[in-house]
Amino acid sequence: MKKLLLLLIIPLLFACVGDKKKSEETIIANESASISEKNNITLEGPFYDYYKALDYAKKVNKPILISFSGMACANSRKMEEGIFLTKEVNSLLNNVIECYLFVDSRNKLENPDTIYITNKHGIQQEKIIRTTGQKWAQLQIEEYQTNTVPYHILYSWQNGPILEPIAYTPNYKAFAKWLENGINDFYNK
Repeated sequence: MKKLLLLLIIPLLFACVGDKKKSEETIIANESASISEKNNITLEGPFYDYYKALDYAKKVNKPILISFSGMACANSRKMEEGIFLTKEVNSLLNNVIECYLFVDSRNKLENPDTIYITNKHGIQQEKIIRTTGQKWAQLQIEEYQTNTVPYHILYSWQNGPILEPIAYTPNYKAFAKWLENGINDFYNK
């Protein structure tokens, strides 16, 4: 019995140890595979880089559903694993390019960026952006004046945001209606 228990526990212990960056990459890769399998679609993405999603959306003339998310955010998981997988929302996702930007990712940037932020007293401060999470969080703050997750923007590569962004929405019908209205606006302009 003890040997059987050890055989079950030891692999779990080794699975929890290791390179943090690799484990984050695995989470992102598993998230992508999970979304594509559950949605039963051939994905055009999802993308985990805003700029790559934007370039691709231009090529295929589709709007981008930008989802600022957190790996450690329970409400983000509820949206992605619950709301996004409903038949109503899932069918609409075929009309968009999905882009997930994890604001808590610790993946190191190859070339850190230095930005300057003016605080509430008018003093400029230097801030070094070292991780992809910091990069996407800064993008969200600069473009949308918030750091809320989950936070969804339906974005036209030509004209910017199509509708007012939407945060955590536990009602799949409300989210589907928001998404449908934005998709219709994109294609009817």
